[in-house]
Amino acid sequence: MSWQQYVDKGMIGVGCMYAGIFDHKGARWGTSKGFLISPAEAAALAKALSGSSKNLDPVYEKGVSVCGQKYVVAKADVIDEEGWPPFIIGVCKEKGKQGQKLIVVWTEKALIVGVADEKYSKGRSIGQIFVDVGKLADYVISVGY
Repeated sequence: MSWQQYVDKGMIGVGCMYAGIFDHKGARWGTSKGFLISPAEAAALAKALSGSSKNLDPVYEKGVSVCGQKYVVAKADVIDEEGWPPFIIGVCKEKGKQGQKLIVVWTEKALIVGVADEKYSKGRSIGQIFVDVGKLADYVISVGY
């Protein structure tokens, strides 16, 4: 499968409204239409999720930006007790968009980024969507990315 197919089936198909897979510098491997993160946003996400949990302090304090949209970080970890790869979960700060939730999962070579809102999630909860995005990340990790 191509990276685009992983985005279409493994992210948009499970309820993300926007999604993409990028390298750590922001190069697009596959995305939903118009969902492009900047090199600065990708670098900030990759830096926060690689290495020690101290790298997460700035994202908890200032939030993260994805596609120019600001998110408050609700949860993030580089070593998760439940076995998740490094991740960030955020909530949109913009008025009228607080239902939008962000998930970013870090792998050795990729950032898997999805935005979901239960109003547009095909009847699935944000938790269900994020579990499916995590399964995609597990697969990407298992094949060396």
